[in-house]
Order: sequence, then C-alpha cells, then structure tokens
Amino acid sequence: MQQDPSVPLSIHQKVYIFLLAALLFGVYYSRAVISIGTVLMFVYAIFGIRGTVVEKLKRFYNNRTWFFFSGILLVYIVSGLLISENFEAGLEQVRIRLPFLFVPFAISLLPRLPLRYLYGLLVWFLAISLVSTLPVIIYYIQHYQHIHTIYSQGSIIPTPIIYVRYSWFLSIAFMVAVYLGYKNIRLWKKFRGERLLYALAALYLFVFIHFLAVRSGILGVYVVLVALLGLLLRQSNTRPWALAMLIFLLIAPFAAYYCMPSFKNRVNYLRWDMEMYRQQDKEHRSTDYRRLVSLEIGWRLFKEYPYLGTGAGDYWEQAVAIYKSDYAHMGEKDWLTPHNQLLLELSATGIVGAVVFMTALLYPLLYARRYRHFLFLTFYLILFANFIGETPIELQIGQAFFLVLLAILQQINDEENNIA
Repeated sequence: MQQDPSVPLSIHQKVYIFLLAALLFGVYYSRAVISIGTVLMFVYAIFGIRGTVVEKLKRFYNNRTWFFFSGILLVYIVSGLLISENFEAGLEQVRIRLPFLFVPFAISLLPRLPLRYLYGLLVWFLAISLVSTLPVIIYYIQHYQHIHTIYSQGSIIPTPIIYVRYSWFLSIAFMVAVYLGYKNIRLWKKFRGERLLYALAALYLFVFIHFLAVRSGILGVYVVLVALLGLLLRQSNTRPWALAMLIFLLIAPFAAYYCMPSFKNRVNYLRWDMEMYRQQDKEHRSTDYRRLVSLEIGWRLFKEYPYLGTGAGDYWEQAVAIYKSDYAHMGEKDWLTPHNQLLLELSATGIVGAVVFMTALLYPLLYARRYRHFLFLTFYLILFANFIGETPIELQIGQAFFLVLLAILQQINDEENNIA
C-alpha cells in the first residue's frame, strides 16, 4: 500500500534512502563506499531498528525474498571452510559473499519507501550513469585514432570501472530511462519535459553502448527493446509503435556497424578471434580465446566433481593444475576462472550449491508473479544474459549493485501492484 505523500519520511526511511543512494554512487566511483555502505546498512539494521535480535531474525526468516540469499553465503561457508583443503582461499571466498547476508538482512528490517522516492533513486542512478560516460567521451575525442586502432586489436577504451560491469550497469540505466519515459513518471509536477529528457537519455545510452561495443551491454540493450516490443504488442493502441520498434531492432545493428568505427572494428575482431579459436591456434591468446579455455576447464572440473564441486577454496588450485598440464602454451596472466556465472557455481560448489544459488536468485522474480512487471523481468533477463559470458555477481561490486537494484525494483513492483 502506497504511503501518503503528505506524511513525512521517518528517520529510518531517510537513512535507507541515503545508504541506497551512496551504494549506487559507489558502484561507479568508489569501492570503499560500497564496503562501508554495506557494513553501515547491516549495523544500522542491528542497532538502529527497534526489536530484539530474536525478533529481527524472525522477521528476516519470514521475508523469504531476502532470507534465501543467506543460503548462498552458507553454501560458501560449508564449501570453502569445511570441504576445501585450502582454508585461507575458502575464507576469502566467504568474505567476498558477505553482502549476501548483510544487505538482505538490513533490507528485510528497514521500512518500505514511498513510490516517489523509489523513482527518485532510479533517476539518481540514471544521472550518475550519464555523468560517468563524459570522461570516456572526452578521452575518445582526444585519442580517437588510437581508440580505433585498439578496437581492431580487441581492446576497449578506458572506462571508470572494468568494462564488462560498466556495460552491464549502463544497460540497466538504459532500461531505467526507457521505463521512466514509457510510464511518463513525473517527479517535478511543474516541469513538463521529463518524458523528453528520459527519451533523450535512452537514445544517448543506446548510442554510447554501441560505441563502447561490449557484448554484454549491447545484449542488455536489445533485451530491453525486445521486452518493450512485447509490452507494446499487448496493447492494441500501441501496436503501430510496436511495428516501428521491430523495424528499428532490425536496422539498428547494421546502422551501428556501418556508422561507428569502434563497433565495426570490434565485430570484425571477434569474427577473426573465433576463427583462430576454431583452428586451435596456440599462438593466439586473445581475451575471448582465454575465456573459452576457462569454460572448457570449468566444465571439466564440474564433470569430475558434479555434486559438491571442487570446494570454493580449492577451485583455483585445480584449474591452475589443468592450465599447467594441458595449456602450457598459456602464460599465468592468461589464466581465468570460468566466464559463466552458473558454470563457476557448478564447478566450485557443485549441483547442490548451484541449486541454492539459483533458488535465491529466482525466488524474488517468481514470488507474487513479479515477472509480470516490465522492470523486474527485464532486470533479470539482462542479468541472465550476462551470466552467459561473464560472472557479474562474483565480486562485491556486482553483488552490491544487484541487491540494491533488486531492493528498489521489488518495492516499485509491490507498491505499483499493492502487494503487502
């Protein structure tokens, strides 16, 4: 049930908004902010919210959407500290996954936010995403010839954070701009140009993501557009717009290829890269070649340890042994963990761990049919698209981003649909 806009925010709600905004800022600009914000959220939930520890644990347990995420940490405690022989490496894997306890526990106790402020957090994320692109554009203008050259060699223009996660974040920002514009969300009643601003932001991000030419981001953009196409087709009065969207979807990739040198060079490099991999050229060790080898090793380890995996602390040692024995032509700098989130879970924690992992991830989507909400479904589709060739929530920056956005989108869905 939506909170009356005339009712002032409580101190808990103000703290909650501040921490969510700080974490969204941190994913682009400061890992320290992510670590500190995560801990502060957990500490505030323990000491700032009224109630005994037992009462808070009961509330956490009863909120299955968030409680199941603690199962991921539990799997890594068992796998990393009890099953693995390398205790120190296992302990490090447990530390990395502490956000799966800290953030869900805090969110389950903190009060729900008014819809207006939830939209405001999305606008905040969209704004900082747009600002983050400016240094990239400036760098391109200053070194455009060099950038075109490195794209033809498989490299990417410098980005504020690692380019894979950066493109993921930008595709989510594109999703936000599309949704806010489609729903005509207005936070400033006296300003009538918000919808136009959202449309311009979406168009800019669409072009920028193609210019960046990172597969995960481009795939995310088209996931959003296909989802929007489905939304337009469901309503008879918007079907002409659906036809226009379909034409746009068919034309856009070709237009990007012929109009953007970075995109064209990246595509041509990927074609050549795949051909070298098919020919098993051992002198060729590009990023994509290394990723494909990492998938082969991950699949091999999963088949060898299917039920409980290698152990979270022992995976890397096992992978290194295979690299040394079967891929001796690859140097240490070429060694990678599997670039597939699900395969990494399967190889490290086995089928048992992967089932717990996917249950925690899917429950928020399936509960109360949240998959029927455009934002919620598209957010998950982009995430799973990233799972194919990356490990987006393997590190704390990805975990924090996922959990914070999930908290905001879940509350938007529940407020819009009056879910208690």
